[in-house]
Amino acid sequence: MVHIRDLPEDILLDLLSLVPGRDLVRSCRLVCSQWRDLVDVGTLWKRKCQREGYLPRAQDRSVPDWRTFYFLCLLKRNLLKNHIAEAGFDHWKADPSFGGAQWNIEDEPGAHGREFPHPHVRKIFVTSYWLAKKHQIIDLKKEGYWAELMDEVKPDIVVKDWYSARWDCGCKYKLNVRLLSADFMVLEEFDPEDVVIEQWSDAEWHEMTHTFHNYPRGVRHIFFQHGGQDTQFWAGWFGVRITNSSVTIGPEVASGSISITYLGPTCRCSSVSQVKLDLSIKRHRHCRWEGRKEGRMVHIRDLPEDILLDLLSLVPGRDLVRSCRLVCSQWRDLVDVGTLWKRKCQREGYLPRAQDRSVPDWRTFYFLCLLKRNLLKNHIAEAGFDHWKLDSNGGDQWKIEEQPGAHGREFPHPHVRKYFVTSYGLCTKHQIIDLKKEGYWAELMDEAKPDIVVKDWYAARFDCGCQYKLKVRLLSADFIVLEEFDPESVVIEQWSDAEWREMTHTFHNYPRGVRYIFFQHGGQDTQFWAGWYGVRVTNSSVTIGPEVAS
Repeated sequence: MVHIRDLPEDILLDLLSLVPGRDLVRSCRLVCSQWRDLVDVGTLWKRKCQREGYLPRAQDRSVPDWRTFYFLCLLKRNLLKNHIAEAGFDHWKADPSFGGAQWNIEDEPGAHGREFPHPHVRKIFVTSYWLAKKHQIIDLKKEGYWAELMDEVKPDIVVKDWYSARWDCGCKYKLNVRLLSADFMVLEEFDPEDVVIEQWSDAEWHEMTHTFHNYPRGVRHIFFQHGGQDTQFWAGWFGVRITNSSVTIGPEVASGSISITYLGPTCRCSSVSQVKLDLSIKRHRHCRWEGRKEGRMVHIRDLPEDILLDLLSLVPGRDLVRSCRLVCSQWRDLVDVGTLWKRKCQREGYLPRAQDRSVPDWRTFYFLCLLKRNLLKNHIAEAGFDHWKLDSNGGDQWKIEEQPGAHGREFPHPHVRKYFVTSYGLCTKHQIIDLKKEGYWAELMDEAKPDIVVKDWYAARFDCGCQYKLKVRLLSADFIVLEEFDPESVVIEQWSDAEWREMTHTFHNYPRGVRYIFFQHGGQDTQFWAGWYGVRVTNSSVTIGPEVAS
């Protein structure tokens, strides 16, 4: 019997490189001193970078810290929101302007303009005859960049902005970028002179770029502001046009064809996704190590299946199906066997509530447990009426109140602090759950038919009676009702105990074709009193999947 500690480090490093970086640091590093040392060594992170296509643009450039390099590549993205105007002016703060027609958004290329060089950019922000500016402030902590990373590593901060003029009108363009401390003190600033484009220009797009290197410690926010105006003072939107702005943090990485050298033979791939697959395949074809006991060359296929199953159970389920299963026939068979998924369930705490209950398909059981959550949004009224569609809104309409409310009782679970309350006219509201968008694919719903569990909590005031209604429908792709739960209305008499009650129902073995779930609840008071004396509802839930042990 071979124990995991008997594996050569090279094999263990290779398998650990399949585990997501955050899990390596937060979980694998805590397993034992050997794994801690392996997670801390640069070799593991270099392999992860090579496996995932994170290679420095200059191939001969040394990387002082591969773990930091990996996480910077993982985090790297445009930190500016709505940078190509697809969402109107969302995320942008317009700075005070003293006139003109203010900002506008136009479709590419606009009147007397030229097409943007990248086809994904279809809209532009455009200024008027008076100075118009707008800005965003990036909170680095919220974006995942912790203080020590910014202060010790000081990764490059790269700013890019694109601007152009109309052919028939001159314009002025302004850019200002500041690195700010936690209390918004300016630590470093890029504030170039205004760019003036004369009338009758070629209307080409120009890029303004700047990189902050070796900036002071303490950078916690980035202020990005741009804008401008026209130079002719013409009514309308004849000023500078800007789009595709970006702020990125991290190293320059190679793109396109990537040469991988640590495998032995050279692997050239046309895309990062192909790199991931080729690395997985080629790495295991060429990974060999000296057998410590027999003094011979051992291939990864010589590992006992029990050890390989144990290590594969560390890999996220989606990666097992999408990547590991494609490595070779042995790995395909291991991913398809129930033993692997049972181990993953045991490792991640997904166990059936009835311990003696047999599980017919552990892979389906695993994914149902992984997906399981409340599919209703804003179920405890913390976000007002967001995500709810108000159907009937009678009397003084729906309202939200704090727990326990007048003449009410505390909810049994302390995390619930608000509830929806109805009035003297019928009030109902609903949500429609799109199962495909929530991750439940058609075959899963049609073949496995996992239990759909509906729960809703309701209560009355002590001093007023009320009526409560609940309706839940399972709908097809074209919204035909396949099955329905529509119990009789519940009437609570005046001078009740005001206790919270739970309404629950489970859909078993429903028809094939369920693609949406319609959830509707509501009610009213029975005294017809002005105000909000009707039924109170909160903590509604719709979950799909098996009952698991807690």
